[in-house]
Amino acid sequence: MIRRIKIPMRAYKDEIRKYTEQIGEKNFEYSVNISLMFKYIYVETPKAGCSSIKNILQRMELGYPELVRDDFEDIHDRKYSPLLAPSQTCGFERLLNNPDYFTFCFVRNPYTRLLSAYLDKIAKNLPPKKNILLAMGKSPDDLRAEVSFEEFVGTISNYGVAKMNPHWRTQYYQTIQHAINYDFVGRMENFHNDCIYVLSKINKNYGRYYQKEIRHATDSGRQLRQYYTEKLIDKVYEVYEIDFEHFGYSAELPA
Repeated sequence: MIRRIKIPMRAYKDEIRKYTEQIGEKNFEYSVNISLMFKYIYVETPKAGCSSIKNILQRMELGYPELVRDDFEDIHDRKYSPLLAPSQTCGFERLLNNPDYFTFCFVRNPYTRLLSAYLDKIAKNLPPKKNILLAMGKSPDDLRAEVSFEEFVGTISNYGVAKMNPHWRTQYYQTIQHAINYDFVGRMENFHNDCIYVLSKINKNYGRYYQKEIRHATDSGRQLRQYYTEKLIDKVYEVYEIDFEHFGYSAELPA
């Protein structure tokens, strides 16, 4: 006889409260990817290789190295993902505290990540731009309205962490550093080697599934000097100071 386990929603909300206080339940459910098969927990950071990582992990979970989705953006739609969200595991902390589970995330230099988010979401007039326009007192329906990088930085600097879009939310809070003790924190600047390390820890046959995605690449690292002034450097450091300090990134703009 199969024993059914039912966890009351209130108990679940109490369990995850310390993980959701800065990013909200919806973002928590979306950002945490869990495999019971390969025993890992991956907390994604938008604009820090998450498309490549999720593509690899979903192929691996399905045992389908040739998987190519008709619409690549479906990789970010949880209803199509074979990986579990915390609410589907009958106890997130049970897995988080299990020594057999490998917990990891990836981060990126805040200067480069923020410019990448601007070039990918704002300059290309994608939906995340709507809230920026609204905060600037402009019509959110006119996605073609010009928003400079300086205006973008000035606008998000007035946002609290909870209201920030995940693509430019402070990484310390996006990855719930205050409540999760990670086995490994990879870096976008060393993506290939760090990704290979992670994959080798969870599946020795990872080679069949590894493939780096470049669809959302913006080449932001080569354009920093074109967009950043000394004033913007200071402003971004002020907004993301906890990221610079916690992850050990220099306050200087990368060469």
